[in-house]
Amino acid sequence: MKIYKKMKIFNKINCTICCTLFFASLSAQNVEFSANDTVFTRDIDIIREYTPTIKDAGKINTLPKIDTDGQIKKTEVNYASWTSPLESSQFDLSLLPSATLKRIRQQRLLREGYARIGAGNYTSFVRDLYTPIIRRNDMIFDVLLNHQSSFGKVRLENDEKVRAKNMINSYAFGFDKNFIPLMLTINASYARNDFNYYGLDSLKNDRIYTLDGNEILGQDLRPRHNRDAHNFFTFDAGIISNKRISPIDYAVNLGYDLTKTYTGLAENMFDIEGKINCEQKKYDVGGILKFESVFYNSPDSNNCFFRNITDEFDNYSILRIAPYYRIKGETWHIKLGFKSAFTFNRKPSVAFSPDINAKVAIVRDVFYFYADVTGDLKNNTMKSIFNENKYFRPDNHTENTYCPIDATVGFKTKIYSDLIFNISGGYKMLQDAHFFVNNTDTLNHYYDNTFSYVTDNVNLFTAGAAFTYNWQKRVEVMLEGNYYHWVLDKQPEAWNCPKWKVTLDATYRITDDIKVTLDAFMYGARYARGFENSAVKMKPVFDINVEGVYELNSWLAFFAKFNNVIAQNYQIWYGYNSQRFNFMAGMVFSF
Repeated sequence: MKIYKKMKIFNKINCTICCTLFFASLSAQNVEFSANDTVFTRDIDIIREYTPTIKDAGKINTLPKIDTDGQIKKTEVNYASWTSPLESSQFDLSLLPSATLKRIRQQRLLREGYARIGAGNYTSFVRDLYTPIIRRNDMIFDVLLNHQSSFGKVRLENDEKVRAKNMINSYAFGFDKNFIPLMLTINASYARNDFNYYGLDSLKNDRIYTLDGNEILGQDLRPRHNRDAHNFFTFDAGIISNKRISPIDYAVNLGYDLTKTYTGLAENMFDIEGKINCEQKKYDVGGILKFESVFYNSPDSNNCFFRNITDEFDNYSILRIAPYYRIKGETWHIKLGFKSAFTFNRKPSVAFSPDINAKVAIVRDVFYFYADVTGDLKNNTMKSIFNENKYFRPDNHTENTYCPIDATVGFKTKIYSDLIFNISGGYKMLQDAHFFVNNTDTLNHYYDNTFSYVTDNVNLFTAGAAFTYNWQKRVEVMLEGNYYHWVLDKQPEAWNCPKWKVTLDATYRITDDIKVTLDAFMYGARYARGFENSAVKMKPVFDINVEGVYELNSWLAFFAKFNNVIAQNYQIWYGYNSQRFNFMAGMVFSF
């Protein structure tokens, strides 16, 4: 009854303002070769570090440049709303609203707005509004509003049905002004994710405690951190040179990120970044200079959720310097550079890695070879960790992850018209890589159904293959497979990470107005750390999703998406089961 009342009030508010854009990523697009290509124009990213949930919601620091010739092309919009792989009961926050807005501009006719409304089982709703307020050749000002929610129950491994609440509200605006020699960009967004820790309590079936921590038999009286809210505020402003006029490409961006939890813990990050590139006929030279400063506002120690905190949230800063030199030939290029990061008040204090890549056409328009040797220092902020695993306990934080070497070699070949094959292998060295584990801290029992972490030094060997096929722009298929071999120093398993993964994306345009998309993914067995460091094997994941879009006319379209159509009861994280068969259907109004 309480949930119904809250939903009723919330719906009244949101019906007056509607809510923002959420695009599921466009179906895999074809990679084209042409007689004018010197090197192929797009890489298929088939080898990447496995992240079992949504990707980092980092800012996009450069906007698409405004075409001063006034040429505007309409590109297809995917009206799918819904869940991402291994997150069938979650939503996609891979892009925060300001970044999503930039993607809309690239994917849609710039002078169009739209409103969307949809509903599905598991008491799920979606409402969007995207409207360009000012849309001129030299100026853009647009606004996005969005609401997504789900309040349905999920069946856990012990057959208990629990309510898995997840509600996201986000708001954003973007402003770009072209001053001919340069462009001014300003973006701001706010997103709030309200959810509950619905997963199995990792200690519930092992021990029972009283309020003072003494073990007894009988009713479990411990208070628990049952719900949370992650708030993300992002602001960035910068200038970008106009490549058609300026002899040197440059960009300067000033950003601010605020991440705050229900417990009161807040993370503030300021960053300033400068990029420069001088392009000549046979070479490019440039670099990136960036300074990041992170500081925290911690709750009072009397806060019950921080009473037994062991890690201090110390402020820190990172200075990054990454120069490069690129040599270009008619059918090849080689980039030579390095990345350096100097960290103050957090480890590692100094981090260097190469930044080298090469691409060459062995047989032009048929066979291409590529190689990369790079690395980086990953800034593990609260924001990035929560976007990997929202159920991470907020009184913890991880150290930064240093990747001194990330090497990949591979080739791409055009077997015949519109069929491209890609195969590659890689090696990655990681220091202080983090793995999420179920919390078993008996001192702070407020987080018994959340996740903490362990770190380890890792050598990761990868191999992958993918092919893409496009037939007359009516059939698009991408099949991709990856294998991961983890070598760890201390941990017996790479917790919650699979050893292999296969994904399939296929789109068939029946007519100009009707499109059907199929995507399927399989993940190999994963291991979770159980009680007393035991390894618990989770079942492999096999999930199929089907989506349909019908564009009735220029202003009205209908969409429907069916997720987990074979109703697999797999676990997103150990103890956190996904929704089984779920669907979302609705309509989109363009204006």
